[in-house]
Amino acid sequence: MLTRILSLRDKTDDLLKHGSIMVAAGLSVGLINYVFQLIMGILLSPAQYGTFISLSSLYNIVKFFTRTFQLSVAKFASTFRTEDRWGRIHYLWIYSLKRTFLIGLALFIISASLSPVISKFLNIDNVWFLPVLFCSFVFTFALPVNLGMLQGLQKFVSLGLSNCLQALTRLAIGVLLVFLGFGLYGALSAYFCSYVILFIITIIMLRYIRKTKSEEFKTSILTSYAGLTIIAIFSFAVLTNVDVIIVKHFLSKVEAGNFGVVAILGKIAFFTSNGIIVAMFPKMSDLFEAGKKTYPLLIKTLIYVGVVVGGVVLVYWLFSEPIINLLYGDKYPLVAPNLVRYALAMALFSFSFTMMNYLLSLNRTRVAFCFLAGMFLEIGLISAFHSSISQVVDMMLISSASCLFLVILYYMVVRHSLIKKQPVN
Repeated sequence: MLTRILSLRDKTDDLLKHGSIMVAAGLSVGLINYVFQLIMGILLSPAQYGTFISLSSLYNIVKFFTRTFQLSVAKFASTFRTEDRWGRIHYLWIYSLKRTFLIGLALFIISASLSPVISKFLNIDNVWFLPVLFCSFVFTFALPVNLGMLQGLQKFVSLGLSNCLQALTRLAIGVLLVFLGFGLYGALSAYFCSYVILFIITIIMLRYIRKTKSEEFKTSILTSYAGLTIIAIFSFAVLTNVDVIIVKHFLSKVEAGNFGVVAILGKIAFFTSNGIIVAMFPKMSDLFEAGKKTYPLLIKTLIYVGVVVGGVVLVYWLFSEPIINLLYGDKYPLVAPNLVRYALAMALFSFSFTMMNYLLSLNRTRVAFCFLAGMFLEIGLISAFHSSISQVVDMMLISSASCLFLVILYYMVVRHSLIKKQPVN
């Protein structure tokens, strides 16, 4: 009963503490990932780096899509934790791992067979680069189950540490393999190796769950929740990654390399705030299950997100050229004029992502249609207007603002019923 009593307390009390842990972890991961990208940008030619960035963006869409499993597992792990049903948590964990392994294996087989088609679209000469990256899918889908368990059980130190370890192992393995002469093969192989290592580590972190007796429950509730959540997460993944892929198709290799740097630096505005959102999700779900008000926690989360993303945009506005010159010299001259606007687009996406997680934690899964509409709008805009990097960035700004408008509109429609525990919709 103590667990249940503790879980029903005011979740706003420790949002700053847990959010700070996840923000610190997010900043560390962002820094490590940036160092990884920076070293790749130095070791590879602009044309090779453009290929690396386009493949990384394609992979990130799939990786971001797997957040569906992390959110779904976190949602129900949080609910069962509130109810003190640890047997159900055990069953949820094993059930989800089995299915995500099968999904990852099937996707690897399908995507590997489509490598020639994808390579042609992205203007990549070597078709074997893609299967090397796609073999990561087997663990890319299973690992979020473990991370979702940590998130739902509010083990934020372990969750943050896991994310940092994954980034560190990818950096170390990737740099080592590229330095040894494996080139782009080495950089792409690092994804698979880091996921295997982190999967083993998170299994060890969650070993105490195996000590409880498994309690079966109707998995239809999990499937029902995951349905529209998949659309929401996938749409958002496309929104924040497809621009690099389209640019690789339409613009020159050198321009694609420059745009890749814009995207890598600009996305810092999104990734730095992600930790606050991760910490918010299970707390919001707990409040909802307990029938308490969720609005105060939402406002506090939006304020924290605003401070973080606003700080990143401000730094780029004041120091974009010195930052680019310090990191890259004159290797990527098209980055600085576009960085602030791209970071602003990512800041707007951060607010949209906050609202998405808030609504999903309250079972309002139809928010997915807002992001689906935004996805089609962005793809259409960039496909029609891509004469330069600057024009593509402008399309990103329009898309991010439109997406935020749609999700706020949806919130206004459903806000009166948010405190009521209603079926998933």
